[in-house]
Amino acid sequence: MRILLADDERELAAGLSQYLSNAGHEVCTVTTGGLDVLPAYDRFNPDVVLMDVMMPRFNGITIAQALVSRNPAI
Repeated sequence: MRILLADDERELAAGLSQYLSNAGHEVCTVTTGGLDVLPAYDRFNPDVVLMDVMMPRFNGITIAQALVSRNPAI
């Protein structure tokens, strides 16, 4: 499964990414903030987006709404 992981806490993101990779998933990790999730989603085309709610610049809820407005089938 292709998983886009977005969390601004680098240690948490790294640990979760390693865990998911060890479980056989392909993981793309964004640790810079919510705004970078949109281009990462377009490049990576994930099956699942796992996102922190509280991130700088845009929070996970705002980004989720933006993703759905761009593609209602998400």
